[in-house]
Amino acid sequence: MMPLLRRLNSPLAGLLLCSTFLLSTACDRAATSSPPASAEASRPAESTAITPREKDSATDAPHQEDVASAQPMPEGWRAVATEELNDSQQAQLQKARDARDTLASTLMGRVLSVVKEQGAPAAVEVCHSEASELTAGVGEQHGVTIGRSSDKLRNPDNQAPPWATSLVNPQGTPGLAVGPGEQLGMLAPIRIARPCLTCHGERESLAPDIARKLEDYYPRDQATGYAEGDLRGWFWVEVPPLDS
Repeated sequence: MMPLLRRLNSPLAGLLLCSTFLLSTACDRAATSSPPASAEASRPAESTAITPREKDSATDAPHQEDVASAQPMPEGWRAVATEELNDSQQAQLQKARDARDTLASTLMGRVLSVVKEQGAPAAVEVCHSEASELTAGVGEQHGVTIGRSSDKLRNPDNQAPPWATSLVNPQGTPGLAVGPGEQLGMLAPIRIARPCLTCHGERESLAPDIARKLEDYYPRDQATGYAEGDLRGWFWVEVPPLDS
């Protein structure tokens, strides 16, 4: 058992387990609670990166799952609860869930392959060069637009659409929105598991070879300093109306 335990405590194993956690997170349920109310706050002028709002006071604690985000809903979009969806929209929601699960498993599979063949630091390079293409491929496969975003971006191209920023909340509660032309938007959280700290923990605690790769490929990296259980970011999916 001890050799196995040593392998599981290595940076390589951490990356493997983090990929597995990504898939399990992606399989969580979509929102079933009521949508958050609108907030009296303005959108940042030049950024669509997700910005979670501060937690409300203790007196509001029983209702924090319904707190509004810091971003107003863009014109033509409205937050909805799952029980408000009609049959067609329920089918759109399932399509969003399927796409999210495919993206998680696709990224996981690629990372597992690279780590096995080349080691953990190489996975940083592959994520930099292939993640966007893999994500676009999943979107095309499922007929949706899909991505990941965070308030602390590693890749500055991973910006979230405005409707998604409007659903963000500090508790990581999933969200749904209906937009122009009966588009459906789904937002689902990603949280930090212990193995994810291999690449997302305190910067000074990262393995030197991983830290060097991050500096090489993500000079503006913000995605470190997390602790286990922290909200890392979100999957977002836009689904067009289904054909009649």
